[in-house]
Amino acid sequence: AYIKMMKPGGRIVSYGSTAGPSKPFVMANVFLNNIDIMGTVMCSPREFTDMLQLVNEQKIVPIIDVILPLDKVNTGIDRMRQASQFGKIVLTTSPVPPKKNAKL
Repeated sequence: AYIKMMKPGGRIVSYGSTAGPSKPFVMANVFLNNIDIMGTVMCSPREFTDMLQLVNEQKIVPIIDVILPLDKVNTGIDRMRQASQFGKIVLTTSPVPPKKNAKL
């Protein structure tokens, strides 16, 4: 399903695979749309500690496009399909206060 949502030339990076077996997909959807699929491992414990230190020291924060309640997951999926987001789409089970000037 994720591959069908990709824009031509998109990239999927898979990390970790402890959640169970992989799901099958149609390879033609990958090469006909020039999609890159790559895998990555996390890192050593030392590298992870160094990364966290860098994030904290440099105050690196992710760009969040929108925070949606879980029952609005389809709104988030629509934003991805339309490529109208800039940053992360976050789903939460906590109440979400309305954002000023939010255009959903």
